[in-house]
Amino acid sequence: MSLLYTLISTSVKSIFQMSHAKSIDIAELKGIIQSQASSPSSKVVIVDVRSADEFNDGHVPNAFNIPIGNFETALKQILAQQSSDAGTDSPVSGVLPSKFPKPNDPSSCLLLYCKSGGRTRMAQGVAENLGYQNNLMVYYPGWNEFGSNL
Repeated sequence: MSLLYTLISTSVKSIFQMSHAKSIDIAELKGIIQSQASSPSSKVVIVDVRSADEFNDGHVPNAFNIPIGNFETALKQILAQQSSDAGTDSPVSGVLPSKFPKPNDPSSCLLLYCKSGGRTRMAQGVAENLGYQNNLMVYYPGWNEFGSNL
């Protein structure tokens, strides 16, 4: 049993060590929200990857909703619009493609969260595969922690 545990824990550690995302805690998230309130030109875009119903029941201030089932398609569309400068239509309500963080742009950041981390991990994988390496943050405790601290 201990050999199996060692193999699994080693595999899990290696998976997360390959990640380029910065994991943040609730204090850091609250700091980002406060800086957005004092500086509307904040370069951090917060994306909630829960369902629309979950989002409508409560969400982190200033967050945009891109449900995990649509995340890859929506992110690809936003990035394609950024690279072609094609209009201002966005697959995400309220998000102008020109204001959305570009992959590896050190002046902006994409922050992902869900309810408790599972969908965040999936969205993180998609974002990293699309080039978000050095400007990606994740809040794994998600809405479960944040919502209970309001």
